[in-house]
Amino acid sequence: METRVKVVEGEIVTLREESREHRATSAAIMVVLSDLRTITDELRTTTNELRVGQEELRKSTSELRTTTNELRVGQEELRKSTSELRATTSELRATTNELRAGQEELRAGQEELRVGQEELRVGQAEIREEIGTIRRSVGNLEVSMKRVEGDVAEVKAGHIELRNLVAGLIR
Repeated sequence: METRVKVVEGEIVTLREESREHRATSAAIMVVLSDLRTITDELRTTTNELRVGQEELRKSTSELRTTTNELRVGQEELRKSTSELRATTSELRATTNELRAGQEELRAGQEELRVGQEELRVGQAEIREEIGTIRRSVGNLEVSMKRVEGDVAEVKAGHIELRNLVAGLIR
């Protein structure tokens, strides 16, 4: 009888140790889940920032188009006032050269904006892929947590049952 009690007490110690290990594993999993949630939030923030940047680029492109249209209107007005242009030929040449340089800069700026928008699209696609991967990882961790919680519940039930058996043996 005494040997059996010692065996049961040994099993209780083992169960307590396993329970501690399960708690430590659960705590580690919770830390990983927290880190994954933080990363997911950071990725969402970055995605939102990229969207804002893209919208700003669209606005800049629109402003550049408006400026280009205004420059074209200015050129048309210059053409209509040929009598004034004849009197100020040297000024017109300087102004025309500046306008051409400005248009060239605008074209170069538009091309840079197009390249930037394409880079943003690629970045968004990569972020979407990363978010998908993280979501799958979170799902896998949650499934693992449920398994661990089930194991802990079984250990607790076994512990209670052993305690009752030991109490019955002692009486």
